[in-house]
Amino acid sequence: MEGTTGAWLGRYLEPDTIRSDGAFARFATRRLEDGAACVVITGAGGALAELARAHREVLHPSIPPVTHQGDLFVELASDARIDGIELVARCIAQRRTLEHAQLDALVIATVDALRAAASCGRFAGRLSLASLLVSARGELALIGLGHRVAVDDERGAIAVAHAVFQAPEVGAGGAASASGDLIACWQLWKALLALAELPDPLARALRGEPRDEDAPIAAALREMERWASESADRRAGYDEGQRRWAALRAAIGVEPDPEGLSRVLGDVALGLDPALRLDEWGEATEESVALGPAGAWIDTARGERVKLGPALRNVLALLLQRHAEDPGRTTSTWELLEIGWPGESIQPDAGANRVYATIRRLRNMGLRGVIERHDDGYRIVPGAQITWIQE
Repeated sequence: MEGTTGAWLGRYLEPDTIRSDGAFARFATRRLEDGAACVVITGAGGALAELARAHREVLHPSIPPVTHQGDLFVELASDARIDGIELVARCIAQRRTLEHAQLDALVIATVDALRAAASCGRFAGRLSLASLLVSARGELALIGLGHRVAVDDERGAIAVAHAVFQAPEVGAGGAASASGDLIACWQLWKALLALAELPDPLARALRGEPRDEDAPIAAALREMERWASESADRRAGYDEGQRRWAALRAAIGVEPDPEGLSRVLGDVALGLDPALRLDEWGEATEESVALGPAGAWIDTARGERVKLGPALRNVLALLLQRHAEDPGRTTSTWELLEIGWPGESIQPDAGANRVYATIRRLRNMGLRGVIERHDDGYRIVPGAQITWIQE
């Protein structure tokens, strides 16, 4: 049967588990036939059929379309690597914070995707951080329309232990709605405040210690919270909620920063840790190379200084990152392909050849004694001396 575990695994290369803590598991992988990145969701067939119908109906950049449907699995066109729970965990581990403008951009993107779904008569009802997926390019994807696979079991009951965001009526078993989804996003925003660097006036208002000049923010917070806490029969509609949230943003006075958000999300999804100091990587050895700040350029064996393009720089950065974390650890061909050419659909053989050619080019530039090839991938030679020239 197509939906059995063996059958779906046979379609894909090296699936990595994104999350498997409820009734439905999510995997980041690539199709065997053409190397295209995708997310596979497995679980009860009836619920996944509902999800597939909804994801086919809603056309939005942040709602991944269905590219294949089996009996017990659905394939989505997405190059996501982690979910929002892992995003927060990595940020905490790295002591990384979002700027408030970036947090605002994240929530705005989620609201926008849900608004597109509502225009098709589809509502999320409940969200969690696991409902958000993040790619190496820093792009967000929302899953769970039709059936809340990141939150519920096949019968629609909450099946996870992590935080769930929902309007009061949904929690009481009532119907989902556009305004209810906006309340879920409001709760998401509040939950992520602890991860953000907040403007001082907003921080004071949230602590209940506003100064006189913070009064507009404090008032806007109260108005939004009052709207979000009303029961469905007494609450003003979706447009009123949007108006109040817009008033709060205006009072805060910080423009959303989607470009900055994308950079942070991409770095976190790739596991790049900002705390690592480049000039501390490597130990003295006869194998050495000189690199510019963050690997922007390399001094070649011919004494030339060559600026590295995005693919060369990203491949080298991941190798150096792994070397810093665990000297001697190899990085697989597919990991290097993912970071060098994120989101591209590449045949497996062509992808392996592309990575090989890139590594060969780096070695010819002066890294011949620094990068090694092994059966399971590539690595920086343990003990290699990496000289970082800060200029």
